[in-house]
Amino acid sequence: MACGAVLVVVPRGVGRALRYTLDAIGYALALWGYGRATAEQTRQAVSTATARGFSAPEQWSTLRRWAAGAARIFGSGTPSTGGTLRDRAARIAAWLTSRSPLPTGQVPRDAFFGGRFVHAR
Repeated sequence: MACGAVLVVVPRGVGRALRYTLDAIGYALALWGYGRATAEQTRQAVSTATARGFSAPEQWSTLRRWAAGAARIFGSGTPSTGGTLRDRAARIAAWLTSRSPLPTGQVPRDAFFGGRFVHAR
């Protein structure tokens, strides 16, 4: 009798039910929140997708979803409350930077590597 369970093994840094790796999400949040890049600039730096939304092609609503759902994405302890979603993204980027194994002082780069080493749910 089969148990019906499915075991999925993925490389470190791949979040559950996400289309992007945790390091890419950390990098995007750092560019948008900390670096104050526009959503379109951030999308161009992170996403390989060519399709854009019809209602606001210069926006990337995924950034706001990631900032709002940071605790679900990166685990407990993620600073995800208070302020605008862009302010939250900046705090999340700083938090991820503190988890970078070899910090360089460059927040987007360090948030990228911090995202790789965060223990996600």
